[in-house]
Amino acid sequence: MASILFLILVITGVSSPAFGKISYNYFLDSFNIHSKWVRGKDCNIYSGEHQEKKHSIKNITYCSLFVAHVARKLSIYLPAPPIYKRYFLASTQCRWLLEKGTSYGWKKVSPLQAQDNANKKYFTLVCMISPRSDKPGHIAIVRPTLKTSAKLLEEGPEILNVGWHNQQSVSVKKGFKKQKNAFEEGRIYYFSYLKEKFNEEIIK
Repeated sequence: MASILFLILVITGVSSPAFGKISYNYFLDSFNIHSKWVRGKDCNIYSGEHQEKKHSIKNITYCSLFVAHVARKLSIYLPAPPIYKRYFLASTQCRWLLEKGTSYGWKKVSPLQAQDNANKKYFTLVCMISPRSDKPGHIAIVRPTLKTSAKLLEEGPEILNVGWHNQQSVSVKKGFKKQKNAFEEGRIYYFSYLKEKFNEEIIK
Protein backbone atom coordinates (compact mmCIF):
# COMPACT_ATOMS: atom_id res chain seq x y z
CA MET A 1 0.00 0.00 0.00
CA ALA A 2 2.80 2.40 0.92
CA SER A 3 4.57 1.70 -2.38
CA ILE A 4 1.38 2.44 -4.34
CA LEU A 5 0.94 5.73 -2.48
CA PHE A 6 4.55 6.68 -3.15
CA LEU A 7 4.10 5.92 -6.87
CA ILE A 8 1.05 8.21 -7.01
CA LEU A 9 2.98 10.95 -5.27
CA VAL A 10 5.84 10.65 -7.74
CA ILE A 11 3.56 10.71 -10.79
CA THR A 12 1.46 13.67 -9.66
CA GLY A 13 4.21 15.62 -7.96
CA VAL A 14 2.23 15.61 -4.72
CA SER A 15 4.26 15.32 -1.57
CA SER A 16 5.22 17.24 1.52
CA PRO A 17 8.45 18.23 3.27
CA ALA A 18 8.24 14.88 5.06
CA PHE A 19 9.29 13.23 1.78
CA GLY A 20 12.53 15.18 1.76
CA LYS A 21 11.82 18.17 -0.48
CA ILE A 22 9.02 20.41 -1.67
CA SER A 23 7.04 19.04 -4.62
CA TYR A 24 5.58 21.17 -7.41
CA ASN A 25 2.00 20.61 -6.24
CA TYR A 26 2.97 21.42 -2.66
CA PHE A 27 4.55 24.65 -3.92
CA LEU A 28 1.42 25.60 -5.89
CA ASP A 29 -0.76 24.94 -2.85
CA SER A 30 1.36 27.18 -0.61
CA PHE A 31 -0.02 30.54 -1.76
CA ASN A 32 -3.13 30.71 0.49
CA ILE A 33 -5.42 31.78 -2.34
CA HIS A 34 -8.52 31.53 -0.15
CA SER A 35 -7.26 34.33 2.08
CA LYS A 36 -5.23 36.30 -0.50
CA TRP A 37 -5.96 37.59 -4.01
CA VAL A 38 -9.69 37.49 -3.19
CA ARG A 39 -12.22 39.06 -5.57
CA GLY A 40 -13.55 42.43 -4.43
CA LYS A 41 -10.86 42.91 -1.77
CA ASP A 42 -8.23 45.60 -2.08
CA CYS A 43 -4.97 43.64 -2.24
CA ASN A 44 -1.31 44.48 -2.37
CA ILE A 45 -0.59 43.81 -6.04
CA TYR A 46 2.73 42.11 -5.29
CA SER A 47 1.84 39.89 -2.32
CA GLY A 48 -1.93 39.45 -2.44
CA GLU A 49 -2.26 40.59 1.17
CA HIS A 50 -5.47 42.48 1.93
CA GLN A 51 -5.11 46.17 2.71
CA GLU A 52 -7.33 49.17 3.47
CA LYS A 53 -9.38 50.12 0.44
CA LYS A 54 -7.62 52.72 -1.66
CA HIS A 55 -9.51 52.22 -4.90
CA SER A 56 -13.00 51.48 -6.17
CA ILE A 57 -12.62 47.73 -6.64
CA LYS A 58 -16.12 46.23 -6.93
CA ASN A 59 -15.71 42.69 -8.32
CA ILE A 60 -12.06 43.24 -9.22
CA THR A 61 -10.12 39.98 -9.63
CA TYR A 62 -6.41 39.19 -9.46
CA CYS A 63 -5.63 36.29 -11.82
CA SER A 64 -2.87 38.07 -13.73
CA LEU A 65 -1.21 39.57 -10.65
CA PHE A 66 -1.24 36.19 -8.91
CA VAL A 67 0.30 34.39 -11.88
CA ALA A 68 2.98 37.09 -12.14
CA HIS A 69 3.69 36.66 -8.41
CA VAL A 70 4.21 32.90 -8.80
CA ALA A 71 6.38 33.46 -11.89
CA ARG A 72 8.59 35.86 -9.91
CA LYS A 73 9.01 33.22 -7.20
CA LEU A 74 10.34 30.90 -9.91
CA SER A 75 12.56 33.60 -11.48
CA ILE A 76 10.49 33.45 -14.69
CA TYR A 77 9.68 36.67 -16.54
CA LEU A 78 6.05 37.60 -17.19
CA PRO A 79 4.61 41.09 -17.77
CA ALA A 80 3.62 42.74 -14.47
CA PRO A 81 3.45 46.13 -12.73
CA PRO A 82 5.03 48.60 -12.53
CA ILE A 83 6.11 48.29 -16.17
CA TYR A 84 2.67 47.07 -17.26
CA LYS A 85 -0.68 48.39 -16.05
CA ARG A 86 -2.53 46.15 -13.59
CA TYR A 87 -5.91 46.51 -15.29
CA PHE A 88 -6.75 44.09 -18.13
CA LEU A 89 -3.31 42.59 -17.51
CA ALA A 90 -4.39 39.01 -18.32
CA SER A 91 -5.05 39.95 -21.96
CA THR A 92 -1.73 41.81 -22.04
CA GLN A 93 0.14 38.78 -20.67
CA CYS A 94 -1.56 36.41 -23.11
CA ARG A 95 -0.81 38.67 -26.06
CA TRP A 96 2.81 39.01 -24.90
CA LEU A 97 3.16 35.22 -24.64
CA LEU A 98 1.87 34.87 -28.20
CA GLU A 99 4.07 37.60 -29.64
CA LYS A 100 7.24 37.59 -27.53
CA GLY A 101 7.14 34.57 -25.24
CA THR A 102 9.38 32.40 -27.41
CA SER A 103 12.32 34.77 -26.88
CA TYR A 104 11.95 34.33 -23.11
CA GLY A 105 11.75 30.53 -23.02
CA TRP A 106 8.01 30.05 -23.46
CA LYS A 107 6.45 27.68 -25.99
CA LYS A 108 2.86 27.58 -27.22
CA VAL A 109 1.53 24.03 -26.71
CA SER A 110 -1.65 21.98 -27.05
CA PRO A 111 -3.92 21.23 -24.07
CA LEU A 112 -2.55 17.67 -23.87
CA GLN A 113 1.04 18.92 -24.02
CA ALA A 114 0.24 21.55 -21.40
CA GLN A 115 -0.96 18.95 -18.92
CA ASP A 116 1.96 16.65 -19.68
CA ASN A 117 4.43 19.51 -19.19
CA ALA A 118 2.83 20.50 -15.89
CA ASN A 119 3.04 16.87 -14.76
CA LYS A 120 6.76 17.04 -15.57
CA LYS A 121 7.05 20.18 -13.36
CA TYR A 122 7.35 22.75 -16.13
CA PHE A 123 5.62 26.05 -15.28
CA THR A 124 2.63 26.10 -17.62
CA LEU A 125 -0.09 28.71 -18.15
CA VAL A 126 -3.48 28.84 -19.81
CA CYS A 127 -4.89 32.18 -20.93
CA MET A 128 -7.33 34.01 -23.16
CA ILE A 129 -7.48 37.50 -24.65
CA SER A 130 -10.75 39.29 -24.12
CA PRO A 131 -12.51 40.11 -27.41
CA ARG A 132 -13.55 43.43 -25.81
CA SER A 133 -11.10 46.11 -24.69
CA ASP A 134 -13.33 47.03 -21.73
CA LYS A 135 -13.56 43.46 -20.39
CA PRO A 136 -10.82 41.39 -18.72
CA GLY A 137 -9.26 38.25 -20.13
CA HIS A 138 -8.15 35.44 -17.86
CA ILE A 139 -4.99 33.50 -17.01
CA ALA A 140 -4.28 30.54 -14.71
CA ILE A 141 -1.60 27.98 -13.83
CA VAL A 142 -1.84 24.39 -15.09
CA ARG A 143 -1.16 21.97 -12.24
CA PRO A 144 -0.19 18.26 -12.16
CA THR A 145 -3.02 15.73 -12.28
CA LEU A 146 -3.73 12.10 -13.23
CA LYS A 147 -6.55 13.10 -15.60
CA THR A 148 -7.14 10.78 -18.57
CA SER A 149 -6.75 11.92 -22.19
CA ALA A 150 -10.51 11.62 -22.70
CA LYS A 151 -11.16 13.82 -19.67
CA LEU A 152 -8.57 16.32 -20.87
CA LEU A 153 -10.34 16.64 -24.22
CA GLU A 154 -13.69 16.98 -22.48
CA GLU A 155 -12.84 19.60 -19.86
CA GLY A 156 -9.23 20.69 -20.40
CA PRO A 157 -6.23 20.48 -18.06
CA GLU A 158 -6.43 20.98 -14.30
CA ILE A 159 -5.59 24.47 -13.05
CA LEU A 160 -4.83 26.54 -9.98
CA ASN A 161 -7.34 29.33 -10.51
CA VAL A 162 -7.56 32.83 -9.05
CA GLY A 163 -10.47 34.90 -10.30
CA TRP A 164 -14.20 35.15 -9.70
CA HIS A 165 -13.73 32.17 -7.40
CA ASN A 166 -10.31 31.12 -6.11
CA GLN A 167 -9.93 27.38 -6.67
CA GLN A 168 -7.02 25.11 -5.74
CA SER A 169 -7.90 22.57 -8.41
CA VAL A 170 -10.49 22.90 -11.18
CA SER A 171 -10.75 22.13 -14.89
CA VAL A 172 -10.09 24.80 -17.52
CA LYS A 173 -13.69 24.45 -18.71
CA LYS A 174 -15.05 25.32 -15.24
CA GLY A 175 -12.34 27.81 -14.35
CA PHE A 176 -12.88 29.82 -17.54
CA LYS A 177 -16.69 29.69 -17.55
CA LYS A 178 -16.99 33.44 -16.84
CA GLN A 179 -15.27 33.96 -20.21
CA LYS A 180 -18.32 33.02 -22.25
CA ASN A 181 -17.74 30.20 -24.74
CA ALA A 182 -13.96 30.68 -24.69
CA PHE A 183 -13.37 26.97 -24.02
CA GLU A 184 -15.98 25.75 -26.50
CA GLU A 185 -14.77 28.10 -29.24
CA GLY A 186 -11.08 27.28 -28.77
CA ARG A 187 -10.10 30.84 -27.79
CA ILE A 188 -7.81 29.58 -25.04
CA TYR A 189 -4.02 29.32 -25.35
CA TYR A 190 -1.47 27.22 -23.45
CA PHE A 191 2.17 28.08 -22.84
CA SER A 192 4.96 26.18 -21.08
CA TYR A 193 8.22 27.63 -19.82
CA LEU A 194 10.68 24.97 -20.97
CA LYS A 195 14.05 26.41 -19.98
CA GLU A 196 13.94 24.83 -16.55
CA LYS A 197 11.74 22.48 -14.51
CA PHE A 198 10.46 23.34 -11.05
CA ASN A 199 13.28 23.14 -8.55
CA GLU A 200 12.86 24.20 -4.94
CA GLU A 201 16.33 25.76 -5.02
CA ILE A 202 15.20 28.50 -7.44
CA ILE A 203 12.26 29.66 -5.30
CA LYS A 204 12.74 33.27 -4.21
